Amino acid sequence: MKERFMVQPVEPSPRAATKPGLEEMRGRIEEKRMRMRMRRVVGGIGDLVAALGLFGEGFLRMEQMKMDVSREMEKMRMEME
Repeated sequence: MKERFMVQPVEPSPRAATKPGLEEMRGRIEEKRMRMRMRRVVGGIGDLVAALGLFGEGFLRMEQMKMDVSREMEKMRMEME
């Protein structure tokens, strides 16, 4: 997965030697692209964490409801005896 986001070094073009500002601009653009990719990855991981958190909360709520129902059933059973 990490290989997918690796940035390959850009070979300087022969015209870049005549225009040094062009190489700086290319470097800044590559850095910006890398930052955007990292945000996308981090954002995806954040989404995954949030989804797992919601799943855990739902699971906990369901287990609590099961415990409440079993407690009520046991209470009713005790009253019937």
